[in-house]
Amino acid sequence: RKHDLHVNVDPSIPSHLLKITGVLDLLESAADGNSSEVPRMAEDDLVVVMDAMDVWLQLPPEILIQRYFAINARANVRLAEQYSDCEWAAPEQSIIVSAQKRCVRPHNTVSELHCQEVPQSPLPDNLYGMWTDLRISKAEYRRARYLNSGGFIGPAGDLREYFVRVRDRMEQNLRSHPTAELAGDQGIFAEIWAEQEIWRQEIMSELEQPELAEEKFEYHVGLDYFQELFYPTCGSERSGSFIEIDDEAALRQASTSAGVAPVRLQKLPDDISHAPPPLSSLDDKTGWNAKSLFADFWTTAIPVAIHNNAYAHGLKSRQQTWWDKTWYFPHLRSLIELRAASNASMSVAEIDAMEGSLQVQPYRTPDGSEAAFLFAKRVRKLEAASWDEVCQADGTQPWWEEVLRDGRGSI
Repeated sequence: RKHDLHVNVDPSIPSHLLKITGVLDLLESAADGNSSEVPRMAEDDLVVVMDAMDVWLQLPPEILIQRYFAINARANVRLAEQYSDCEWAAPEQSIIVSAQKRCVRPHNTVSELHCQEVPQSPLPDNLYGMWTDLRISKAEYRRARYLNSGGFIGPAGDLREYFVRVRDRMEQNLRSHPTAELAGDQGIFAEIWAEQEIWRQEIMSELEQPELAEEKFEYHVGLDYFQELFYPTCGSERSGSFIEIDDEAALRQASTSAGVAPVRLQKLPDDISHAPPPLSSLDDKTGWNAKSLFADFWTTAIPVAIHNNAYAHGLKSRQQTWWDKTWYFPHLRSLIELRAASNASMSVAEIDAMEGSLQVQPYRTPDGSEAAFLFAKRVRKLEAASWDEVCQADGTQPWWEEVLRDGRGSI
């Protein structure tokens, strides 16, 4: 079986591996600065990578970015304390990857996940009572401590180095194991992260000058242990659902159904409650506390993105049955039309900073557009994509019949 890893249209390449090569192609093209067709990315430009088929966003970019910086700040304080006795600088975290409860490598029989060597979750060790983390218990009662490759966020430069390492390991595995199953990307991402953690815990502490080691293992990667950014539903099938925080009766019933009593989720996190009303652009001033949001009733996490990867007992159907539970679904057409007609120069987010505020600008095509685009590797060019190319439905029905469900046709 031959794999041409340098031509992404080659049907012999397992599709999930294209996440590795496709993202890396864009990051490398945007880094060299020599193409008039691909706008340059600075090394510290923030990049978000998420699975396309089953991930929904529910919170605005401001909250995503604020949480990104807050999670890294907490992690770097912990790392500084952990390595305070060392003469060299402690490692720093800049990349955050989704965390899940199961140590698995879908469609991959090669990668070594080092399940017992990776760090324990910082969540409370009694989160699920006496069942917490017991091997005989369901995955539902384990704290998230393993990598899930459905969501990444980090600086372009650091992400590029991480993806290069993953790509190199992928190519090595394909050469060394030509007949093995290696169609999944998650195992490779998890293996490289696990090697970083083993390096930190067992190897780096024994070296006087770890920066002179022959092989690089530090890629500044950490996990979203509290699932504030990305929430994989696999392993947490009953732990969360959509709820309005103001509806006390529904909140109590949903918590009980999840096995949580008394109710733990009492109020919204401050970053959500202080955010502008989600439908203010439509002159609706109703606050977030009266909007349907996905929440975990054990951890009380209300994530930025929901990764609908639960599949047991037909739960993949939630991609259809849960779609109309999102707060934006009833207003989706109006929101899309309003955003499409807005000023293209507007910022993505405004973040409070030490000296004033930080205006976060979108990544734009060479003509200044921030429309959706596809990266064509062969010609190293960003090509504008229509709604019909970006938004598709399985089967024969038009995408708008599934996404909008209002009987009014396309946008």
